[in-house]
Amino acid sequence: RRQACAGAVAVLRSLRDTPAAQPASTMVSQLAVNIFAQPGKLVNAARGTKGAEKQQAEAAVAQAAAEALYFLNALKTLAPALGNASAAAALCEPLLGLAAAGQPLVSQVAMEA
Repeated sequence: RRQACAGAVAVLRSLRDTPAAQPASTMVSQLAVNIFAQPGKLVNAARGTKGAEKQQAEAAVAQAAAEALYFLNALKTLAPALGNASAAAALCEPLLGLAAAGQPLVSQVAMEA
């Protein structure tokens, strides 16, 4: 994961001041929005489930929260390389949604970001 993040930062930095910088920054932001929205969607879907179905839903929420946490930690390194204020600003709302997903560790890290 660290090497993947370092590679992404290198690519984003190499694209800085080129026509490809804006689409690349937007792509990273959109990916973050999708990843950060997933735990909340799964929490909403899990409401009202019972028994084995509830256990499966809770496992899916935990997995999505872990993925969001991994990407959030990577994003701390990637954000300065985005070089696009609007792409970085687009992450604010999804971060707040992520904080409300009911996963304490993810919420804490999201608020620190």
